[in-house]
Amino acid sequence: MSDSLSNKFEELIGLNYQLYNGLFLTLPLDAVEKTGLLLPLLDAACQQGLNDGKKPDVIIEEFFDLHKPHFTPVDKNNFLFKIIQYVERQVVLVDALEDAAYRKMHQVDKLKILQTVVENVESENLGERFAEILKEFGIRVTLTAHPTQFYPGPVLAIINDLTRAIARNDNSEVRNLLQQLGNTPFSRKTKPSPYDEAVLLSWYLGNIFYPVMGQIIDKFAGRYERAVLENQKLMTIGFWPGG
Repeated sequence: MSDSLSNKFEELIGLNYQLYNGLFLTLPLDAVEKTGLLLPLLDAACQQGLNDGKKPDVIIEEFFDLHKPHFTPVDKNNFLFKIIQYVERQVVLVDALEDAAYRKMHQVDKLKILQTVVENVESENLGERFAEILKEFGIRVTLTAHPTQFYPGPVLAIINDLTRAIARNDNSEVRNLLQQLGNTPFSRKTKPSPYDEAVLLSWYLGNIFYPVMGQIIDKFAGRYERAVLENQKLMTIGFWPGG
């Protein structure tokens, strides 16, 4: 990552994560044990303990002895499960921040890389050679199993709304959505089948991949129509269970 991109990441994602994560951890999602407030302390204890060469079980027990000495074994297990729930939602927060900052991070409206490639080919009088390459060239995008495929519909809806609220800097709405996220179950009662995953992916295919791929192919076809028509594998999409 270049220094410029690294600085943008820190500005648009790193700093905002600290802001919104601090807000998230103080929400009254677990008023009894205040798990969110203890999460940073557990994180610090784990890092220090591992640096000191301690075993994970020793680190956890020392943490409980210091902060929750009254916990029974059942209480400890419940607390650690709640920690996992918080971390799951922190991952979602990072995803939403990255999506909200994508245009600013990558300047998608300014780069126009594909247009630049085509223009450079023409300016260097390499059109015929480029057309021959297009006849043999192919890109296959394979959609793998991503965690968002397994999120229930209500969670996906919150993630989408959260991304938009972050992009608008609507802190009040972000707080409300983080509250919803904290109270919405992530788990499913049954494991999704490959068919279920395919159904979920169909939205992304119809609304994102197909339109973008069409735009890319149209860009080439405008100047290299014959080469594009002869190559049926210029751009294809695969899905991990079905090839």
